[in-house]
Amino acid sequence: NDEHVDPDLVAYHDDLTHAAQVLSASRNADRIDYVTQFLAGVAHSADDSDMQRAVTQLSYLRENGAPTDIGIAKLASLVKARLAEAGPM
Repeated sequence: NDEHVDPDLVAYHDDLTHAAQVLSASRNADRIDYVTQFLAGVAHSADDSDMQRAVTQLSYLRENGAPTDIGIAKLASLVKARLAEAGPM
């Protein structure tokens, strides 16, 4: 289906706010898995290739048992930047 759908900016902002909260909470494996799956959907909907790359990188680190702190920090920074770009809702 090639139909173009404009994203709901309020929902996008809410999704990013939720992701930021999850990323700042405890960093157990279940939370990392959840937030990467959640943000993969957000990135796809927003056509955000930078966020998709950051999600993929964090997923790769997690799946391979590597330290995830850098990946989490990068993704959290990107989410905060997107929130700043979106402005207050």
